[in-house]
Amino acid sequence: MKKIFVRLKQLDARIAECEQEMQAIDKLPFYAVFSTEAQRKKDIDKLGELKTALLQQKLQLLKQLRRLARVEAKNIVNIL
Repeated sequence: MKKIFVRLKQLDARIAECEQEMQAIDKLPFYAVFSTEAQRKKDIDKLGELKTALLQQKLQLLKQLRRLARVEAKNIVNIL
């Protein structure tokens, strides 16, 4: 279970970084100055896809954690 918690922390950090990058790209004047608004959208879309993939990985890890917790709970009940 500890490995899952470590992985969840890593995913949370990557998701937060992704969100920060998306906000930064949205605020950068670079795209407007060089008339590359289409590139801004592409960059934000790519980051959005990455964020979605990371969230899906997080969901899978949470499901694994729930299964492991149920097994542990059954083992404890059996011992008692």
